[in-house]
Amino acid sequence: MLQMHELTEADLVVLARADDAEAFRLLLERYQPMALAIALHQVSQSETAQDLVQEAMLQTYLSLDRLRDVTRFKSWFYGIVLNVCRNWQRRHSSYVLSLDLWDEYQLFSGIADPYEMIEEHELRCAVQQAVQSLSVKNRAVMFLCYYEGLRLEEIATRLHLSLAAVKSRLHEGRNQLKKHLTPSYPELSLTRSSKRRRPTMLNMKLIKVVPQEQRALVVLLDLPGRRVLPLWLNPMEGFPLAVLLKHVSQREAPNEPSSFEFVSNLLRATGGTVQAVHIEELQDQLLYARLLLQSLNGNQEVKARLGDALALAIREGSPILVADEIVRRIGMSLPPGEGTTANQQLDQVVETLTARTPFPASPGLPRIKEPHNLQFTEGLQRWELRGTFLFDQSGTHWQDYICGTEATGTEPGTMSGYLKARVPQPVGFADLRQAILADDYRGKHALLLAEIKTVGVEQQAGVYLRVVDPGRTRTSEEREQVTFQGTQDWTRSETQIEVPADSVFLLFGMSLTGKGQIWIKNVRLESV
Repeated sequence: MLQMHELTEADLVVLARADDAEAFRLLLERYQPMALAIALHQVSQSETAQDLVQEAMLQTYLSLDRLRDVTRFKSWFYGIVLNVCRNWQRRHSSYVLSLDLWDEYQLFSGIADPYEMIEEHELRCAVQQAVQSLSVKNRAVMFLCYYEGLRLEEIATRLHLSLAAVKSRLHEGRNQLKKHLTPSYPELSLTRSSKRRRPTMLNMKLIKVVPQEQRALVVLLDLPGRRVLPLWLNPMEGFPLAVLLKHVSQREAPNEPSSFEFVSNLLRATGGTVQAVHIEELQDQLLYARLLLQSLNGNQEVKARLGDALALAIREGSPILVADEIVRRIGMSLPPGEGTTANQQLDQVVETLTARTPFPASPGLPRIKEPHNLQFTEGLQRWELRGTFLFDQSGTHWQDYICGTEATGTEPGTMSGYLKARVPQPVGFADLRQAILADDYRGKHALLLAEIKTVGVEQQAGVYLRVVDPGRTRTSEEREQVTFQGTQDWTRSETQIEVPADSVFLLFGMSLTGKGQIWIKNVRLESV
């Protein structure tokens, strides 16, 4: 029997187009490592590269129907990764593209083993011949089911058949394919392993959109189950959604027509309505939306980004449905309701989530000219916990890393600061850092001296120095750092960076990506 992971790239693409999310996940498993390598080659910084690959994965899934040749998925996907990276580089226009990029698309398209490509081509030809051998009526049903991804009821409507006739033709078609392919491929199983049970869907209400500096928190509520699903959207999606929700809830007319209003009016003008919005999971914590539309041509499904789909749901008053399994895994319960109203409980949830959101130049921690508490004798005063784990889409990973101080060595009063992963597979990375004004270091070099100790670091840990200019054109990737892996006892570390005349801030500290723990002590920052 042919297992799911043994299917060819083309077979997985066909299944993914037929709404088999597991097939798409398998495609990602095959090609995500190389996609990450491509992104790292472009942006040279792991956190940004991971974000860009996730964006490319979402774009790939939402536009999968545009792939003309199902055998070219790998090259097409890598091309999307390159485009996403180049768009990012244009927005952070301090990069010069190498001439090596000219042939990257062709280079990546040739990575597959040639024998594997030949075998896949032969099997693909055999399947195509087998499909052509089907009777016309059975071929039509098989195509609509396995290629177009239609449900049996939709096939019956499209072909003007009874549901029983559709089931009968599918059964006959499978038997005909099996008879045709078994002599040459006895190991091939035609059982449709991608068949999935329909998940239990919860009808959730969009209650709040809370804009933050760098993202927006969207709160969906399952009131009967007293559960909340937090969604973090980028500003381009989240901020317009917040404005729209305010206008709709207060029954106010917007100051000027929005793109959401245009799409809504266009749907109505063409006789279409949004029946429901389904929120689904493409990969762990990577969510997207599926719009169920009713039109003059029958029921249709359209994949979309969360912000766009939720905006249409608000405009049209359509139900927002989320799989119970997603809510149970990445949602959170409302706090106990004794003596508080539902709105007060929701406010508590929002306060808990937004309190963990880090932003540069926090108003409560003004920048100073000199480092402070470098020996951790005052705990973590002036040190700030930052990192991408605080910006994950679900908002539920803000405890993946922890920081603190502890006594070190035999001398009384000797303290160290530490960063530690609390879970086996933490999301993103964490920084423990200070930020000071760059006034006394401009036109010189800053030298960071420290002692470092690590235990069980599987990916990367280290110390770093970073310069921030007025326009923030220097990204977080433009830092000087010393990195470590594995376990090692206290080691002296030196890191140096040039501080240009236009610098505003100096950021320094330690960083941890993935499982493990890092300590830092005897920190000094000097100008040289």
